[in-house]
Amino acid sequence: MFELADGGHHDHMVNMESGEVIEFFDEEIEKLQKAIVERHGFDLVDHNLVLYVRNKKA
Repeated sequence: MFELADGGHHDHMVNMESGEVIEFFDEEIEKLQKAIVERHGFDLVDHNLVLYVRNKKA
């Protein structure tokens, strides 16, 4: 999934049933990814997170 940079980082959820793509930003996820990378001795340059989801069954 590629898109033009709009100045703000965000991640995506893709609804596998409808095809809808939902953009989101979560500071906790960002901090956790950075901590994991640093724990392994690296600097985070960039990343792409896509969560594939489906509607909850009632």
